[in-house]
Amino acid sequence: RSDFFTNVSHEFRTPLTLILGPLEKLLGKEQLENKNDIERIHRNANRLLSLVNETLDMSKVENGHLPLTATATSLGTYVAKVAQSFIPLSETQQIKLEVIDNSQQCVIDIDENKLNKVLVNLLANAFKHTPRDGSVWVIVEAPKENSIGIQIKDNGTGIANEHIPLIFDRFYQSDTNAKGTGIGLALSKQLIELHGGTIVVESKIDVGSAFSIQLPLKQNIIPPETKLEADIIEQSPFDNEAGIEDSEPWNKTILIIEDNEDVRAYLKELLEENYTILLAANGKEGIELAEQNSPDLIVSDVMMPHKNGFELTEHLKKNIATSHIPIILLTAKASIDSKLTGLRLGADDYLGKPFHAKELQQRCKNLIQQRIQLRNLFNSNYFVSPQKLSTNKVDQEFLERAEAIVENHIDNSDLTIKQFCQEMAYNHSGVHLKLKALTGKNTSGFIRSIRIRKAAKLIQETNLNMNEIADKTGFGSRQAFNKAFKEHFPLTPTEFRDSNGFVPLA
Repeated sequence: RSDFFTNVSHEFRTPLTLILGPLEKLLGKEQLENKNDIERIHRNANRLLSLVNETLDMSKVENGHLPLTATATSLGTYVAKVAQSFIPLSETQQIKLEVIDNSQQCVIDIDENKLNKVLVNLLANAFKHTPRDGSVWVIVEAPKENSIGIQIKDNGTGIANEHIPLIFDRFYQSDTNAKGTGIGLALSKQLIELHGGTIVVESKIDVGSAFSIQLPLKQNIIPPETKLEADIIEQSPFDNEAGIEDSEPWNKTILIIEDNEDVRAYLKELLEENYTILLAANGKEGIELAEQNSPDLIVSDVMMPHKNGFELTEHLKKNIATSHIPIILLTAKASIDSKLTGLRLGADDYLGKPFHAKELQQRCKNLIQQRIQLRNLFNSNYFVSPQKLSTNKVDQEFLERAEAIVENHIDNSDLTIKQFCQEMAYNHSGVHLKLKALTGKNTSGFIRSIRIRKAAKLIQETNLNMNEIADKTGFGSRQAFNKAFKEHFPLTPTEFRDSNGFVPLA
């Protein structure tokens, strides 16, 4: 049953992507007919997504796959912040909302995201069952020896005695006419117990209800290193603060790999205005297109036939021809475990379905610009080692070998591209494309760059004259050395020495 709910919930996310994405695009228009109807559809699609997420959370809790990511939090301040989000609802329904904080600024370890689900569920229920001119109270109690309490009370319709023992059971609803799934209170109880706490209810018909939570004061929920790993995932690149300027023409190619035809078409529509788009319907086809075309970025689904997104990522990141290509995994399976699996296999970013169109567009732009930024850094700072241009082991070994070959022949002006590629044990075209992707230089340009970097260091660190340096770095003649040096620096070699060598590459 648990597997069934997990699989069905994942399947719901794909059509929700195709509902929410176009709706958000429509709502972004300044003039829109039937705006109220579209906003109503959008609101209820988000409600459906919330129900899907609740079902998934229930499944994860039951299987022990929903870890807590705890942070030290001022409980009173946090609870008040959650309660304040209900002020517009209290004003609309003319229900008084009162927050009482007796916590004495008590700080405890909580998973804010999961406790938020509990508090929002309890407050939503309180407002739903409290009549106009009624009251809802949120009380954070004074800490006791080992625990601290939160109470959410109302003077609404109340719950009959025969229903109270069953109120936290899955799918149970005391009111057969009520809207909802009966998941909310069951999930709330499990999330509180996950914190090591308890939740109980007291209620009387026509008097009101009081839900009381007790949380332990001291918790050791999650090892610091695991928490850090989760934090890294949540902070994957999205906001581009200053806007990265690139000096390359913006004619970039994105390969979209997605087995659902409608999602594939939607992704193409989102990205085709700014990029050349390649399309693949499964992992096997995606690998073939990536190897043939060397795109600037890949956006891939995870759950696909022939080869899934994890297998595709592992294959491409281990292949020297494709290891440098940034990959965004886009999937309905958005749990922390799934994210970690993708990132460990080399994926550069991870987005769960349904996603926000602008977020996907920004993440694509950021990853492409980060590659450009690294290439620009290599070409603007001769202190930067080529191996710093990638965190991928295959890329680093490739660049290390390329640099070592040039270093081994540094005084040989007769080193040819053919000889270089033979020692790289890779074909000329493959070497050219790989070096271009990683450093922005073709093969001859890369060889010349390593020679000039070596020359710059000799100028800075030795008393050798320029003829000797030209000879030691394989330029053959002083004239050829001067010309090549000035193409990279705004100065001649002599002027560079006079300036103490602290001049960036042009």
